[in-house]
Amino acid sequence: MGTVTPTNRLNLICQILAGTGSVASATSLLEQICTVFQLSGAGIRWPADGPARLEVEQGSNQGAIRYPLHPAGERPGLFWIVPENNKPNETDHAFYKLLAQALARSPYLISWLGSNVEAIRNAQRLDDAGRVAGRIAHDFDNVLLGTVGFAQLAQGALPPNHPAYAHLTESIQAAQAGVKYCQQLHQLGRAGTTRPAPSDIGSILTREKARLETAFPKVLFDFEIPKGFSPVAIENGALGLIFSHLLDNAAEASPTGGTVSVTMEKINLSEEEARTYLGSASAGEHALIHISDQGPGIGEESRRRLFVEPFFTTKFRHRGLGLPVVYRILYAHRGGVRIDSAPHQGTTVHLVLPLAITRGSFVSPTQSTTSGVTAS
Repeated sequence: MGTVTPTNRLNLICQILAGTGSVASATSLLEQICTVFQLSGAGIRWPADGPARLEVEQGSNQGAIRYPLHPAGERPGLFWIVPENNKPNETDHAFYKLLAQALARSPYLISWLGSNVEAIRNAQRLDDAGRVAGRIAHDFDNVLLGTVGFAQLAQGALPPNHPAYAHLTESIQAAQAGVKYCQQLHQLGRAGTTRPAPSDIGSILTREKARLETAFPKVLFDFEIPKGFSPVAIENGALGLIFSHLLDNAAEASPTGGTVSVTMEKINLSEEEARTYLGSASAGEHALIHISDQGPGIGEESRRRLFVEPFFTTKFRHRGLGLPVVYRILYAHRGGVRIDSAPHQGTTVHLVLPLAITRGSFVSPTQSTTSGVTAS
């Protein structure tokens, strides 16, 4: 690499601050920063806490130096760099701080964040709903546990032909239905937890197919599962929840004799393509899963609300919790979802899941050396 002068650095900082020059993406800007500042790695994460909606990396983040980003009117973010010589002097540190301040005020960053504000608000709203749901479910768990327990004790003291025996059976069944509802509330509350352990999509879909064929004997299930498909960076239990909610909805929407099909492929998402998905998908290699049904389809207004409004449902006997759970899991794991549907034309859900082999590890500050789908 050629000699880099302070003038080169100041020129790039001025360009970033003014928003001039040709910068196609956040990744290309990081490439320029690494070149001019002689860095072996650099990255931007926003927000700094919780699941990132904007996270781009260039090179390694081992031994990163971190600087806060404070975009006006937004939550704090994080900018990290890894100098090539690993021993920056005081002048280097002064330039790095100036660079971080320029990034926080740059039209580039403001533009990238602007397109993501709605996704952040959705995630925050669901996070708040999940916290409330978890607390409510915990309290009702205790109430229902006592209801079921004492009803079973009372039933055990009566002969089966006693008139009250059947009423107690109904009471127990009603309370157990309440327990299942509390489990859904717990799922919503816990869905935002990040568990990026590698999971095999094929084995989970094979298990789901066997379950669905028993639960929905009048629906056909056509799953195309390639052998040796790369694992994704979502823990088995969380990934199983995603598929169970989406596949149950597709099966329920399908007519008798209808088919629910699943296909999958690898895709290298561009930043522009990633923005077409609801969630927190970013550029890079992903698994792309298509789940299609032959149901009545979903209107545009319902599609807009299904994943981000808890308790919104298009079904009479459902509570509208399944798809918000799916959204929270995807958002926490940098995945995304998109629905293609129209009334009377069936529905296809497209999922993008980050591959485990491409998901970069994020070093915490303590490790730094310096600092037909319908709503269920």
